Formats: sequence, C-alpha cells, structure tokens
Amino acid sequence: MGSEIGGDTERADRFTRLIHSHADAVNRYLRNRHRPGDSLEAEDLLAEVFAIAWRRLEDIPSDAEVAWLIGVARNRLMNMQSKQSRRTRLTASLRPTSTSPSAEDEAVAEISLSDAVESLPATEREAFTLSVWEGLSTRELGIVLGITQNAAAIRLSRARSLLLSRLSEEGHEMDGSVVKDTE
Repeated sequence: MGSEIGGDTERADRFTRLIHSHADAVNRYLRNRHRPGDSLEAEDLLAEVFAIAWRRLEDIPSDAEVAWLIGVARNRLMNMQSKQSRRTRLTASLRPTSTSPSAEDEAVAEISLSDAVESLPATEREAFTLSVWEGLSTRELGIVLGITQNAAAIRLSRARSLLLSRLSEEGHEMDGSVVKDTE
C-alpha cells in the first residue's frame, strides 16, 4: 500500500509539473487555431487535453512532453472541427442558398501572408504553423504529426518553398516590371 501512495504522489507531482510547464504553450496552440463559432472554447479543449494527459501520463515521453501534448490538442481540434463541419454541411443543406462573393470582389481583396499560408496544403500548413507559431523543432514536429523527423523536415521545407513561391508569384502579379527586368 505504501508504494501505491508514493506512486500516486509522484504521478500527481509529474502531472502538476506538466500543467505548470506546458499549459501556456498548449493553450497558445489552441487559441491560434480556434475559430469563432467553434463548438468548444479553447479553454474547454485545454481541459480535455490535460484530462487525456492524466489518463495516459505514463505514455508521455519525458523528453518531448510539449510535443506530445500539442499532438493530443491537434487531434482534439481535428475531431471537433470534423464534427462541426458535418453539422454545418447538414444545416446548410436545409437552408436556401445564399449568394457568394463575386470573383471580382475576391480579386480586389488584399493578398496577405495569412492568405498565402492558408493556401498551403493542410499538411504543409500545419507543419509550418507548428514550427513558426509554436517554435517546434523538426523532431517535435515529427512527434506531433506522427511522422519521422526526416518526414517532418521534408514537409516543413516543402511548406516554406511553396509559401515563398506563392508570395513571389503575387509580387510579380502586382508589379509586372519585376518580371520584365529579369528577362
């Protein structure tokens, strides 16, 4: 019995340390990806992440705790967004169709970095935002995304190349002289 009590104390201490050390990073991750109208608030998702962490405390690698927690947060967000998307499609099919913005309105809209990031394929966008917003290394990216470190590095490199290419293309469209000067 005595060892169980000691084990429970060690477990509670580790969990408390996890919260103090990583709750801000996980909360920031969730807030950066939270969309108005999401069915759960970021704080609710944060509570779910740490409830899962408590249940699976022994599974959390001590050298990659924040990456493991962000991986859980990412999965919770994806599950929530998937459910919400199905619900939205169902409700939309019951409503009369509305007019969408014209192509002219979209062409006039200012192109920004966030638009370029959003235009990346989902896997590259996630790797890029985890690296830039959360400051994760390629090793930690691999853990969060459930892929090897090498695959994470390739995905991040591809995201950066695509982003640079898209931003360059936009620059050429806005200023034709740049293209002419290089010819």
